[in-house]
Amino acid sequence: MFPGEITLDGKPTPVIWGSALGVPEKYRATGIGLMLAMKMQTVGAWMGAFGVSQIALPLYTNLRWVNLSLPRYVLVRRSRRFLAALTGSEALAAILAPIADAAFAVQRAGRTALSPVHRRYELVPAPEMPEELADRFVAHAKEQGGAAPHRSPAWINWLLTTEFNDVPTRRTNLHLVRRKGTVEISGYILTKQRHFDDVTQRHVKDVTIAAVQDWMSFDDALPEHHLLALAINAALTPAPEVIRGSTADAVEICTADPAEQRALRRWGLVGMGQLNFLCKPARGADLADDKWRDPANWRLRPAEGDNFWT
Repeated sequence: MFPGEITLDGKPTPVIWGSALGVPEKYRATGIGLMLAMKMQTVGAWMGAFGVSQIALPLYTNLRWVNLSLPRYVLVRRSRRFLAALTGSEALAAILAPIADAAFAVQRAGRTALSPVHRRYELVPAPEMPEELADRFVAHAKEQGGAAPHRSPAWINWLLTTEFNDVPTRRTNLHLVRRKGTVEISGYILTKQRHFDDVTQRHVKDVTIAAVQDWMSFDDALPEHHLLALAINAALTPAPEVIRGSTADAVEICTADPAEQRALRRWGLVGMGQLNFLCKPARGADLADDKWRDPANWRLRPAEGDNFWT
């Protein structure tokens, strides 16, 4: 567990994030997972758990944690691994994949060519978030209102320089978004890329997935659902140390925002499960108010909690 902060209608509120609750299979019948989760509930005024596994989800649900999970959308770039899982035949997947990949490439090219966002803005790779943008983060939190986990240049740079888990195939990228022909920073996009030997839920093997983890616009002319068009390109940009190939096999974006969801579907992303996020406010805490049980009152990104390091 580690401390964090959530802004409630502009007011900073301390919280605790849970991290990596796991029980080996041979001990699950002992109820130790339940005891650990119940102990977590007593630590602070609000406890959050991001990226909860499907195995652990019923435990949190039975303890009546609030479910604020983010629907997941996926854009396939290289289809062979996914077709093999879908058809059960590597040979058939090898035949179908070039046709599917060509169609996906045409769709991506058309989206980029027709998008005014790509004509007006550009991605600038950056090793760190400039500290001089701190005031932009503060202003954004005040303008948005609602509930949102803390954001600042220091927080972004902490994510980029900290390792909690030894995942040798995970790489991270930060891109600043700049209006073309200027030096003005209009926003940022944070991505991670990881190779998986097996994606258990979908039975997809030997696949590299790029996930858009965090994004924010500082520019009134660049709505965040338009920013995601650039985020797809950022996710497909090779990491500094390439993982088994030039780019990812698929891009993943998780969001509960209706405007962002409509944009993703329009660009060809397909709904595929969800990123589980559950929280437990203590009785009488500010976050225990019923309004914070509604996902519409939150601004959540996949980078919350310890999910960025998984």
